[in-house]
Amino acid sequence: MNKILSTIALLTLSLATLSTANEKNAIQQAMETMNDSKILYNLNQLKNPIPVPDRSGYLNPSAYQVKTTKGISYKAFAPEGEAKKVFHAAEQDFESYKFSAAREKYKKVLQIDPSQTWMMTFIAQTYGIEKKIQRG
Repeated sequence: MNKILSTIALLTLSLATLSTANEKNAIQQAMETMNDSKILYNLNQLKNPIPVPDRSGYLNPSAYQVKTTKGISYKAFAPEGEAKKVFHAAEQDFESYKFSAAREKYKKVLQIDPSQTWMMTFIAQTYGIEKKIQRG
């Protein structure tokens, strides 16, 4: 019964949306508004591009916060020993566009040292790059 009511509600909403839909698209409306306006509009391309700072370093945090008796301090994520070797191999795979191989190595780093939780960010990125969002 609830499924039938939900279907009826959805159909009613769809029909209401279609009946109030505008025949003109948003760009067409914007252009007509600009043409009909008493204000003069000029659309030009930038001659000199606006520089954008490189923020790629902010993508993956390399530190985490720890609450201490003196306040909050920061500790770096830094794999050591075997985990470090596997991490560097994963990074080489990632740079070579071998995303599934890199992902398996990032997972191995987590198995070797579960405190390296930042590997989950790298794992998720490989899924995203491969358009496998649901698995990540």
